[in-house]
Amino acid sequence: MSRARFWDIAAALPLIVVYALAIYGFALELGSDLAHAPRDGSAAASHLASALFVGLQTVLFLVRKLPVGRLPGLAPRALAMAGANCGVLYYLLPRVDAGLASAIIISVGMLASTLVLSHLGRAFSVLPQARALVTTGPYRFVRHPLYLAEQVASLGIMLQFAQPWSAVVFLFGFALQWTRMLFEERILSEVFPEYRTYAARTARVFPGWL
Repeated sequence: MSRARFWDIAAALPLIVVYALAIYGFALELGSDLAHAPRDGSAAASHLASALFVGLQTVLFLVRKLPVGRLPGLAPRALAMAGANCGVLYYLLPRVDAGLASAIIISVGMLASTLVLSHLGRAFSVLPQARALVTTGPYRFVRHPLYLAEQVASLGIMLQFAQPWSAVVFLFGFALQWTRMLFEERILSEVFPEYRTYAARTARVFPGWL
């Protein structure tokens, strides 16, 4: 292992540990779903989709390309970490019975996130770094399809917790992700001049609108 690869993995090690614990938690919940509600696969599907998404991220931390550019300063890193993990705030709120709709929305969002992440592949990064430029697949339609899919999943999670505070968490998380997108676009434009042309013809989040 090269020295640069070692330090790249070492920097991601705290997240790797947290994500590994999250996968273990999803596995326990999946087992409980299958044991206590075998006729209702919606909750099991959402936990399985979440485990697949987090598992893929964990693998990509180990095999992704080394960064060729990154934004300096603490603010971009702090906002990226806050945006990536803002969902934990939901679990500080009282739960409500969200029914089938929540599980379906989470499953759709997590499966879409996994598909987008598999296409992003070794260019994946949590912090605002440039590892490779991806403009194909779902990135043909919007510049940040992964964040869009994650927000869909976050919407499903929001429904499981008391209002209006869970809606506040959802909007706060989206605001953090939006700022995260701006930081990422800045470093991608600096490292890959062709990114400006791509950004000019491609919506940021919603095709044909925003």
